[in-house]
Amino acid sequence: MDIATRLNRSFIGINVQFYKEGRFRLYTLAVKELHKSHTAETILEYLENTIKEYGIHREQVYSATVDNGSNFLCALRVCSEISDEVEDGSDEETEPPDADTDDVVVIQEQDEFDKFTIPWLKTMRCAAHTLQLAVWDFIKARNIQAIIVKARWLVRKLRTPTLRYMLKARELPAPLIDVVTRWSSTAVMLEHLVKLENTVKELVEKRLIESKGIHTTFWNSLKELSSLLEPATIATT
Repeated sequence: MDIATRLNRSFIGINVQFYKEGRFRLYTLAVKELHKSHTAETILEYLENTIKEYGIHREQVYSATVDNGSNFLCALRVCSEISDEVEDGSDEETEPPDADTDDVVVIQEQDEFDKFTIPWLKTMRCAAHTLQLAVWDFIKARNIQAIIVKARWLVRKLRTPTLRYMLKARELPAPLIDVVTRWSSTAVMLEHLVKLENTVKELVEKRLIESKGIHTTFWNSLKELSSLLEPATIATT
């Protein structure tokens, strides 16, 4: 599950993954517009309605994957709380019904519970989102920001009309400027800039670009940073 907001409109997406006939299957159950605050209560309401809509029983739901947002984590924590009707007082971990047993699985309808609960539900935090947070923590470091700020300044210089036409005459693309709030675009910017190293050095020698610390140490740091971000870029693309 996830929520996306674009142009002042918010949507919740709910996917389902299951194993059938020898392979895993992934389908989108819902992409619904939210008309309420993105609270845990709202998320549970949309989840419950979607499950009901497709006739999915709670006994068929084993885990839920979400990002690290407190609203999602709170919603799933509430959802996995054991209600008075199902709590037996034991300290053993509640497990879903065993689908392989010969015993008859009794499907308990929603109205038997005071609230929507799946006591055995396991919360899985999205690996991609966790990786995104880790990368953000990494690039916020002062020494990393110093490299990125200098690279961004250099890219802006290369995108000025005069230098842009010079690059075009050499059949070289102007490097892309990054979006500060998207680290993946910063990774792309650094990658493009590394490919223009020799051209930039020539422009610096001709004094078409101020040297401003654009020396060997900078280029080595730039290449190292670009290579460090490459695996994360591939993993989240």
